[in-house]
Amino acid sequence: VIVARALAEGKTAPIYHALTRPPRAEAEAVHRAIAMSEIAGAPVYIVHLSSEDALNEVREARDRGVPAFAETCPQYLLLSMDELARPGFEGAKYVFTPP
Repeated sequence: VIVARALAEGKTAPIYHALTRPPRAEAEAVHRAIAMSEIAGAPVYIVHLSSEDALNEVREARDRGVPAFAETCPQYLLLSMDELARPGFEGAKYVFTPP
């Protein structure tokens, strides 16, 4: 819905890739994956974690004793949304999914 709305409004610059994928949405997805792992009694491994909110979900699960694990990627540690705001096509070089 967020992405569709932005596209309908003509918001297609690279910065909108990040703005239409809020950290809270990633955190909610991680929360749900952890909940399913608890129901199944199985560990969960979250890949390409890109937000502090999502990391907090993993941390809270581990504090409860849930076997939850996560990894990230260098771009999420070293780059910011500022790269997406670069002029012309330059910003598109920094689009990563997630977020």
